[in-house]
Amino acid sequence: MSRTTPMPDITIGKRTHYTESGEPDYGQYEIEVTSHIECNGIITLDYAGDLFRLRNAIDSYITENKLQNPYL
Repeated sequence: MSRTTPMPDITIGKRTHYTESGEPDYGQYEIEVTSHIECNGIITLDYAGDLFRLRNAIDSYITENKLQNPYL
């Protein structure tokens, strides 16, 4: 298989939101996908547990559709 588009970069980080007085208020997890220099989209999750739910959903999709890792 050969790609016709650049390999996307996927980054996961935590963004802390602050109150007007500068105190930490809450955090959100962000998953950003970029291709070359263009953002393809951002997923924002409110809880660490949501990362595990996302991973489980991706794992289930891969298993159910018998996808093979082309990079192994």
